[in-house]
Amino acid sequence: MRAKTITLLLLALALTLPGGAAWGAHEEPIVLKGYDGKELAVDSQEPYSPRQTCGECHDYDQITNGYHFQQGRTDGDGHIVMSDDYNAKKPWIKSAGMFGKW
Repeated sequence: MRAKTITLLLLALALTLPGGAAWGAHEEPIVLKGYDGKELAVDSQEPYSPRQTCGECHDYDQITNGYHFQQGRTDGDGHIVMSDDYNAKKPWIKSAGMFGKW
């Protein structure tokens, strides 16, 4: 219980520091963009592009090479184990890890 309270207090403090909320929320609404870089309408059925949407302000390559983005892409020896046909019933799943799931 004490650890949870300390964690919540530290989180509250971080959000009150200058720039502290930058990692948790944007001040302005974000306009989603398609893979062609054009803005998507609110009711659009087209998929959005994180590279086009977020990459203008954030280092997209650095973020997508992070641990959670790459988890499951390779096995313990570094061999690539992800594939487009990893799970035929759930084609969005590309590996046993997080890669391709989120």
